[in-house]
Amino acid sequence: MDSNPYKTPSANVERTEPPVERSIWWKIYFWFVFITECLYAAWVIADPEGTDAGPSDYFDLVLYAFVLLALFGFAYSRRFLTKKTWQYFFPFILLWDLWFIFIDGDWEEVMRLGLIVFLVSLIIIIALMIPQYIALYCYGFREHELWQTG
Repeated sequence: MDSNPYKTPSANVERTEPPVERSIWWKIYFWFVFITECLYAAWVIADPEGTDAGPSDYFDLVLYAFVLLALFGFAYSRRFLTKKTWQYFFPFILLWDLWFIFIDGDWEEVMRLGLIVFLVSLIIIIALMIPQYIALYCYGFREHELWQTG
């Protein structure tokens, strides 16, 4: 027994069980996005159409490296950087994607194929990106147990 009556009590309160295991679908989604980004990076770097990818294409590759890091962290319950980093990153990537797709995107070729092709393309892009935003939001704002483990 310690003779100091003013010493604060101590207890072992560390979490011993591992974080929640994610569904296999999050892991499949991560690998789908990873492969898609690798193909996109190869296309931007090789530039097969001779269109000379612009600075926004290279910046997009850098940003999506961070998106992949967060998706991996979410799918496999791993911590990367800090929770605050992902909280700031989430709205930034959301605004970036809106700008990159709708303002910087080249929709002329798709529009030449018709309105239906344009709408279907847009719906597919949005449907594929919604899980990304869900994962990024959860990783930064909802994963309290993951960020508290030591």
